[in-house]
Amino acid sequence: EEVRRRREAAEADLTPLQRTWRDLLVVAGLERGDVIDGINPDDLSAVMKNAGQVPFHQSVLCAAAGGAAFATVMTPFEVVKLRLVTESIFEHREYAGVLDCARQLYSEGGIRKLWLGYHATLLRDIPASIVFFGTYGLLRGALLPASHCTAEDAPASLFAGACAGAATWTTVMPLDTIKTHMQASKRCNDEGWWCFARHIYMRGGWRHF
Repeated sequence: EEVRRRREAAEADLTPLQRTWRDLLVVAGLERGDVIDGINPDDLSAVMKNAGQVPFHQSVLCAAAGGAAFATVMTPFEVVKLRLVTESIFEHREYAGVLDCARQLYSEGGIRKLWLGYHATLLRDIPASIVFFGTYGLLRGALLPASHCTAEDAPASLFAGACAGAATWTTVMPLDTIKTHMQASKRCNDEGWWCFARHIYMRGGWRHF
């Protein structure tokens, strides 16, 4: 009975934003339902810290899902950016700006044209997310106790983030090279990512990746 009253009191004190975060945690399987017991509901970071100790396979799954979502959303922006950056290399490409580039791409091939190289982007971003969050979690867990989250811990967190970033790009740089060539090339509609990888290798070997 006492536990039930405490839960009801904690629930009443939660703001709508805190309730949203709590519900997301429950859906993700990161909260067992009694995490907020005995914790000030205003201290949402404490709830996040205690709930964030998830099994490795769940971390990998969440990172992969996040990478896939990121690739899906960001691919059109990547395509437009690369087309603008490489505009001077291709004489037939003339853009008045970001919106004009997107308009021309759409007029050339519809909505699919804005997702050129989507599979290559997935191939890069899913492993990148797994490597980054996995490395960061392992390093931060080794450097700091799970309960620590203070200003004094910032250097350790920054170090873990820097190492995670370095490990990520060391791992996926060849995949990023393939993706960039695909999205910048006019042959992207006709050839898959493996063909682009072969062309890159034939031009200069592994160093070109």
